[in-house]
Amino acid sequence: MTLRSRFVWLLVLLLAGCASGPVDPPATQPVTEEGGAKMIQVVSRRANVEFEYPATWHPQKDVTVMTLVPDGQKKGGHTALAVDMPDLPPHIPYLIPIGLVDAGFVNSLKSRYQDGTIDENVEKPFPDSAAREVRASGKMGDEEVKVLTMLIVHGDHVYLIESVSDLAHLAATEAAYDAIVGSWKWLN
Repeated sequence: MTLRSRFVWLLVLLLAGCASGPVDPPATQPVTEEGGAKMIQVVSRRANVEFEYPATWHPQKDVTVMTLVPDGQKKGGHTALAVDMPDLPPHIPYLIPIGLVDAGFVNSLKSRYQDGTIDENVEKPFPDSAAREVRASGKMGDEEVKVLTMLIVHGDHVYLIESVSDLAHLAATEAAYDAIVGSWKWLN
């Protein structure tokens, strides 16, 4: 097994089985108006990030930086947004190739969903970072879902902004994902 394939498998295990460690509860600010939509501003000092999400979504308690579900949905539905900064295995500081993160994530994605397929995987511009956006399809039980994820390498960390949606809520979920991605700012 080559060094590259070992690293890919290490990232697969990381993304499939390792959750983030406990993070500071992100501070949320009062609702702001943006183009007529009410938005909630989030600041996470530990994750070194600030972003906004639509006020029609609410946080769920878990180990990610923040997981959101639409109003009216309880945890465990087929529609969610997650912002995560996964713990990383030992590595050379500041040497995290986006291609290996992408390969590990794609392998993880295919194992998390039945009939998982990658619909699109493209490099995306992202402030002071390397990033890729992955669109995928799969099934959760009998329900078809769409997954849209931004993989980001910034400094010595990997960040994931992921939306998972059943087809009935796809437009609203992708709009909320776009709001998070579009408002993303590094604190320093």
